[in-house]
Amino acid sequence: MDKISLNYEYYHVKSFIESLEKIVKENKGYDCDKPFVRFTKKTIKKLKKIITLCKITSFLMQDVQKLYDGDIGEKDLAESVELACKSGLREFFKEK
Repeated sequence: MDKISLNYEYYHVKSFIESLEKIVKENKGYDCDKPFVRFTKKTIKKLKKIITLCKITSFLMQDVQKLYDGDIGEKDLAESVELACKSGLREFFKEK
């Protein structure tokens, strides 16, 4: 049986977050070398919520990696999941 490895995959999510944050911050595209606003304020708001969800996902992925590596226990993971649900997930689904 092959050994399963998580390969610190949460780093890919963190890289995605950094790229998406840059896109949101700049919010521009180019047409014939003329800059224009790429996304509406409503879309930017949704993208920011996605960034929040991705940060929570990355946090939880990192803790799964730590659990797999033996750096934390099952109780620690359960606490992380509870914290993520209390802090970020409710906010993610709440419309303002």
